[in-house]
Amino acid sequence: MSIFGYQSDPPSTDTSNQQSVVRVAATNINSTIVSLVGTSATYAVVNENLILPHNIQLQRVGGAGSISENEPVLKIPIPLTLDSPVVWTALTTEGNLCRCQLTPLGLLLIEGDFSSDQDTLPIHFPNYVARTPLEISRTPVFNNPLQP
Repeated sequence: MSIFGYQSDPPSTDTSNQQSVVRVAATNINSTIVSLVGTSATYAVVNENLILPHNIQLQRVGGAGSISENEPVLKIPIPLTLDSPVVWTALTTEGNLCRCQLTPLGLLLIEGDFSSDQDTLPIHFPNYVARTPLEISRTPVFNNPLQP
């Protein structure tokens, strides 16, 4: 005799998302151009490779002045599939428009003006899928004097 029926028990696989918060390493910041504001410069990693901006704020070293886009200021995990740079605009806390660019190598370039030594640029890059295991570009090597 065979018994056929509906299985009402839910599957036992865990489908919850795993998230970790990663602090930006001092070696991944071009400290000759920008400095981090506060001590919690972080991004979130969901399920080992989805990268989300969390709390990254940059100030120009030397206060008021301009930053050109020719030099990277920050390194974050390398995107899985990105054939060309992703470009967006952002406002500093004093209302200056900045052009931001995330390259296929995970380098963040910014171009814009900063009005004072208190002017801050919050970085809210688009969410993206990174290579696994997470990989940070080895070049360029930033000159990082003592920075937390």
